[in-house]
Amino acid sequence: MTLFPWRHSLCNDILKRKRAFKKSQEEALTTSCTSEGDVVAQTGLIFALPPEIFHQIFKYLYSDCAALEACSLTCRAWVPYSREDLFVDASIIGIRKSSDFLRLRRCRHYTNLGRYVRALFAALEHDSNVAAFSAVAPHLGEVTDLDGSSLSYYWPLCIELLTLWRSTISEVGFFEFDAMTGAGLPDIASLANALSCVRLERLVIRGRIA
Repeated sequence: MTLFPWRHSLCNDILKRKRAFKKSQEEALTTSCTSEGDVVAQTGLIFALPPEIFHQIFKYLYSDCAALEACSLTCRAWVPYSREDLFVDASIIGIRKSSDFLRLRRCRHYTNLGRYVRALFAALEHDSNVAAFSAVAPHLGEVTDLDGSSLSYYWPLCIELLTLWRSTISEVGFFEFDAMTGAGLPDIASLANALSCVRLERLVIRGRIA
């Protein structure tokens, strides 16, 4: 026998209200993205902001990597905006980092990671790195500024990269080719053609043409 039936009813009512409120909060914090950068209208207490507002906010954080990482962890809708600054400048040194980049790119949320890289510094420590870097290069099609001083020994690869990126790349910091011994006139012509689309600060070519 229940002495206070109204108390049981009141408890059930409070529990239902709490569950409804929790559900509304979860819906409010759930953001769907039709594609990277396109935020679908949100439900609940949080409203959708237009892309212009997001860009205005993030332009003040471009040099603060810690803040950008925190933004990415706080709200999924902020991930595309933070990537534009987090990955704008990349360094790939040796086979380990090249492999790490490819592994990261295979993740579901990072399939378009390469398109955010604008400035690239690449250093190959030995010949075994060439294949790894060659696998990474096609995914970096938006590079506009390349520091190629550490790639100069691998001049065939440089020609291939410059040809690949000639539609986007606008500036190469410095190229010094010390190992062009054995290159023929067609190789020199290919190099000159590949470099014709970029603005060079300095170009030095050393070696005995075959």
